[in-house]
Amino acid sequence: MASSLRFSCASVLLLLACGDTHTTGLVDAGPGDDAFVADAFTTDAGREPDDAGADAGPVPLACDAEVVGMAGEGCFCQGAIAIDGDTGYRLGFDLEVHDLSGGGAVEVARVPVARATAEGALALHGDTLFVGTRGLEVFDVRERRAPRALTFVDFEPEVADMVMLGTTLWLVHDTPAGGMLRGYDVSDPAEPTSLAALSLVGRPGSVLVHGDRLVVVEEHRSAGSDGPDRASIIDVAGRPFVAADVELEGRGVLRRRAAIADGILHVVGVEPMLQVVDLEAGRVVGVLASPDPERGLGLGVSVADGVALVSGDGLQLADVRDPARPRWAGSAAVPSSSHHVVRRGDDVFLGTGNQLIRVRLRCE
Repeated sequence: MASSLRFSCASVLLLLACGDTHTTGLVDAGPGDDAFVADAFTTDAGREPDDAGADAGPVPLACDAEVVGMAGEGCFCQGAIAIDGDTGYRLGFDLEVHDLSGGGAVEVARVPVARATAEGALALHGDTLFVGTRGLEVFDVRERRAPRALTFVDFEPEVADMVMLGTTLWLVHDTPAGGMLRGYDVSDPAEPTSLAALSLVGRPGSVLVHGDRLVVVEEHRSAGSDGPDRASIIDVAGRPFVAADVELEGRGVLRRRAAIADGILHVVGVEPMLQVVDLEAGRVVGVLASPDPERGLGLGVSVADGVALVSGDGLQLADVRDPARPRWAGSAAVPSSSHHVVRRGDDVFLGTGNQLIRVRLRCE
């Protein structure tokens, strides 16, 4: 059955509240029309490379996907997720724990968090789960499906994203003047120790590890700053400082989200939906416009095995093995707008305001 997705909210600004308040169980994603819609794209919607007459690169991938499970309670949130083997975590009104062992997704536990929030972030490191809301909460997850709260670090702004580098947890959040990067020594997870902070000009989205440095993707216009959005490369060997900035194209939606694979940054947004950045060269080397005007929002991204998965109002699949020649490789319909996407092998997990959604991916 051919189908096109419509925006699941009245406007972009309402994407934070896309979830209805209900609980959804496991979905049988068999051959029924409601389970799956996928299309293969054969045209290259990206920028024409400078050496258009040269080798066209690898044979383009063709990908499809199907929804195989979803569970969780609808919330006024973006549904941050973390996946560890057969266990998944989703941040909603509470911290949800999901059993992924049966090939689907089944909620098995729910743990209260100190402060529920519309955005939030999760970072899993060993036996510790860091939960960013309006503050930082730390959980012991040695028993994966029975998180135990250890401590809470109080500060008001909502955490936009978090990442581990060594024994330091780095997080980003808004301030009235732009954004802030904070570092905490979490070698003892029960007692996070503040190490450093760096003011950012733009509104931060993703914070990512790039070698021994960090990359923070910032939206500048929403912070009242002139000029384009940027990816800031930050040296954190001592006192943090911005070592370089890379200008980005287009604009973000709510937050600039990005992923790094093999030193290449992949950033989502609007016009273009996906852009590919060579961090060493310090420039955008490839772009992809949305393959479908009805699915024009890039809200989240994950990259693995040469495939970029762009979440938003649907799931778009891009072949990015050649950074200068990204190509759309397929798409799948999903039941709700998704801000977070994680790939584990052939499984893709989406975090939404409704639930944790599991999608099975096939590429050839």
